[in-house]
Amino acid sequence: MTKGQNKAIDFIEEFIDSESSSFTWEELSKAVKNSGAKVSNWMTIRGVLQWFINEGLIKRTRDSHREEYIKA
Repeated sequence: MTKGQNKAIDFIEEFIDSESSSFTWEELSKAVKNSGAKVSNWMTIRGVLQWFINEGLIKRTRDSHREEYIKA
């Protein structure tokens, strides 16, 4: 796992354990960037996001104007 992937995992796990109602792709990508991780392929971060979706822990909202995720 890369530093960026680990930060994405931490971010999503913190969201799941929190009382927050949702997070956006922008918030996730900003957290990864602010961690100092150098991401050369953002599909690796999307892969982490997809894993959490496939595990039934989060899901994408129906809002087509924002890429937003909520707890499943």
